Order: sequence, then C-alpha cells, then structure tokens
Amino acid sequence: MPAGCTLVAEGEVGNEFFVVLSGSCEVRRGNAAVDQLSAPASFGEIALLHDEVRVASVITTVECELAVIRQGDFLDAVGRTATSHRKALDVAALHRGPTTPG
Repeated sequence: MPAGCTLVAEGEVGNEFFVVLSGSCEVRRGNAAVDQLSAPASFGEIALLHDEVRVASVITTVECELAVIRQGDFLDAVGRTATSHRKALDVAALHRGPTTPG
C-alpha cells in the first residue's frame, strides 16, 4: 500500500486483521495521533474479538507491505487454545485503552 493510504477508519465495521510486514503506519483517534506502528506489527484485533467498530484509524506513513487475515480465519486461529485466546484479548485491551461504562 502506498504512503497516505487509510487502511481502516475509526467507526467502520472491521472484518480483517492486519500484519505490517514492512513499512510503518500512524494510529489516529479523532484528529490525534496516538501511536506509530512499524514492521513487524499488527492491528485490527479489537473489532474482531469484541464484534465492534474500529476504535481508531490506521494510515500508512510510508509504503507498506501487509498481510490481511479475514475475521473467521483470525478467530479460528486465536481460539485454538485458551492461551492464544487470552493473549489476543490482552493485546486488544492494551490497544483499546480505558473504556467507559455503557
């Protein structure tokens, strides 16, 4: 993907998990940059694990090579063992940040 490409947009439905194989991306919430992802990195687990919309936008900052894993394949892979499922939930909680009661 070229630099400046929006890979996911905050508030949209998420159906894929992304692995950044080369390059880097900026994570934005609202108009604020909140993180920088450089290969190797991944994102997209929150929407898939919690069946919710994307909590942030991710935009390429340089040309990136990505692997894209569809939701069903991702959930199958992380659900194979209790340990992998727990680790996926832990990463999602870290990236999600504090939540407000709804």
